[in-house]
Amino acid sequence: MLFDLKKNEFPSSDRYNLAIVGAGAAGISIAREFSGIPHRVLLIESGDFESDRQTQDLYRGETEGNLPGNDDYLHTSRLRFFGGSTNHWNGWCRPLDPIDFEKREWVPNSGWPISKNDLEPNYRRAEKLVGINSFRQLDQEQFHWTSADMTQMKVRAPYFQFSSPPTRFGQQYRDDVLQSENIDIIINANLRDIRLNDRNSRVSTIHLSSLNQHEAEFQVDFLVLACGGIENPRILMNCRNDIPAGIGNQNGLVGKYFLEHPHYYRTSAWLVTWNVVQLKKFLNRVQKRIRYELNEPSNTRVFSITERAQREEKLLNISMEVLSSSYLENSELNPQEKTFTQAVNDLSKKLLIDKNMLENAQIAKVYIRAEQEPTESNSVTITDEKDELGMQRVKLKCQVSNHEVENYRQSLKLLGRAFGLDQKGRIRIDMNHESYVAGGAHHMGTTRMSSNPQAGVVDSNCAVHGVDNLFIAGSSVFPTAGFANPTLTILALGLRLADHLKTLLKNE
Repeated sequence: MLFDLKKNEFPSSDRYNLAIVGAGAAGISIAREFSGIPHRVLLIESGDFESDRQTQDLYRGETEGNLPGNDDYLHTSRLRFFGGSTNHWNGWCRPLDPIDFEKREWVPNSGWPISKNDLEPNYRRAEKLVGINSFRQLDQEQFHWTSADMTQMKVRAPYFQFSSPPTRFGQQYRDDVLQSENIDIIINANLRDIRLNDRNSRVSTIHLSSLNQHEAEFQVDFLVLACGGIENPRILMNCRNDIPAGIGNQNGLVGKYFLEHPHYYRTSAWLVTWNVVQLKKFLNRVQKRIRYELNEPSNTRVFSITERAQREEKLLNISMEVLSSSYLENSELNPQEKTFTQAVNDLSKKLLIDKNMLENAQIAKVYIRAEQEPTESNSVTITDEKDELGMQRVKLKCQVSNHEVENYRQSLKLLGRAFGLDQKGRIRIDMNHESYVAGGAHHMGTTRMSSNPQAGVVDSNCAVHGVDNLFIAGSSVFPTAGFANPTLTILALGLRLADHLKTLLKNE
């Protein structure tokens, strides 16, 4: 049943077996798993079914660092209405790689308490939610890009898939939860406070407010925060009535280790020896306009570094996408690019046998989307400024270090060597410390998962350390981020959490 706190509408029940805060991809997917089950579920959404400026402005805050770079990032990179940020999601899907879950001695603070195998069944379920095919067959083809001796290659070509059109969870699955007899939805309701029991070991009640000052309070057996990588820690740090540092923050780790995916555009130019048909066949890219008109998923390949090479070269995970190809004689090429291509052509006459370098060469741009190291100083903190609800706003600090930039350059060099070895082209690297970097609007890592409470905020089941019935869903629990967009992993973790909660409720 649907209720609107702005209209002073309240459910008849003041107690729920499960309350889920946030109706985005994680929150909606968890709620759907409880439809028709004999447990009372409350799904709480801060916004309405359409975007509202006043509600969206609750996301405003301060930023510091070279990523994201401006304060608009905080209130434009996420959406605060039913469906969450899937309302502007572009549909990019890929699971994390096995190495992303491992403790890597060259990546400080790395390592999940679970492996990819633990998530594998839930990845299959998540694929169905967003309407894509299994990655099993696609991943078998990640080395089918070269005829060179693969024992010498350190580069692979994995796939992304696109949910086509992108699954808007607020539209696609709205009726599923609205029509469920055991699920109540309350919109325009903001979580203001979480109160614990006398021993601070369990959540007892939650307090909600609307922007027009209507209030509601509910008792809950289990509570899930599914509000994103910035809002999840903000809520915990604002709830200080029972624990002065904030719930879950007894070790000062809430908000720490914020992660993004640094995006660098025009980092290098690639002189391609393939003809245009071969190039397009390899890239297998369908333009966004066309992709959204299809009723089936489409694919695109990127280049990445093999797990073996990551270990040997001590590299972060990365994807390198080749885009914007054009023939050398294209009049739109700027003089610098013409000089570069002519120089490589001259060199090719001496070094290459393959005449395609001269006859079919094109120039393309290489874009990278990279993994960031988990660093404690990259963080979400709260400031003295308060929003309209009286909650303290956030300050986000995120810096891509010189060490990380050099790490990404090493991956580009490996890509260039692989192209040269396979006689498929030459790369000029244009990337440096001053290169423009953008974020992917992927907010991760601020309530990281750990076996040890001294190293993170939630355990392997996403339960907040020290609070038995409080759970966190979404990418804020990621200890590391790989290069894959987080949505598919968010869904897989959410479905895994739903299964765990069903078991707990069954045993209550």
